[in-house]
Amino acid sequence: MVPIRAESDYWKSQKYADLITELKKIGFSSNEIDAIFSDPRVKFYPNIMKKFEDTTVPKLTGSGSTLLSEKSVNDGKEFMRKNRELLERVEKKHGVEGDEMKETIAAILRIESYFGHKKRMGPFQVLGVFSSIILYSELNSKRSEWAKKQIVAFLTAYRKFKVKLYEIEGSWAGAFGIPQFLPVSYLNFAIDGNKDGRIDLFNLEDAVYSIANYFIKHGWKKNKSKAIFLYNRDSNFVEGVEAYAKKLKE
Repeated sequence: MVPIRAESDYWKSQKYADLITELKKIGFSSNEIDAIFSDPRVKFYPNIMKKFEDTTVPKLTGSGSTLLSEKSVNDGKEFMRKNRELLERVEKKHGVEGDEMKETIAAILRIESYFGHKKRMGPFQVLGVFSSIILYSELNSKRSEWAKKQIVAFLTAYRKFKVKLYEIEGSWAGAFGIPQFLPVSYLNFAIDGNKDGRIDLFNLEDAVYSIANYFIKHGWKKNKSKAIFLYNRDSNFVEGVEAYAKKLKE
């Protein structure tokens, strides 16, 4: 999809009305809102909804999948070897040593971005993705309402964590960074793992600590499979993560 400019004052349409109201409630002024959405750096993807309408998702562990191939598994084991101290430190922090958290984190990173490969993290402007969903979907549709929540979280993070509003890129669904967090997850569960004063999901330490925090906050100690499912509500995803983690455990 090639990004374009939307029509002038698009954010003043009825489709954006409750989003603008919510932003004002949390402290954004009309001038700030106008400046953010009128900036020529905002990109738009007119065909974004077609991506969501295509529900064909290949099985991660099925025929033709490379997830469990020898190379893929070896890459995962090499990743764990290079980052064992980091992964074990995170397990120790949460008291889950030997509980397959480090293997599961590695599996998440393999599936989401092939351990941070730039091309796997996506070329879509995150703010532009959610603005496009609102603009090109039906008024008050579930997808539009979801996108508005993501924008509120993203702009809150912009203020709180000084994120680069127009520079952060991710997937066509708006997930970004090595662990492919959505803005709501970033705001609520991301961690400054390397203690540099920033929460940067394009940094491996921050990514690993953030995934672990997400797991713990979603009940890892009681039900690992459920915690993985809540990371990505797709049984195919859970199956792939658990199968890959098992291979790494071997």
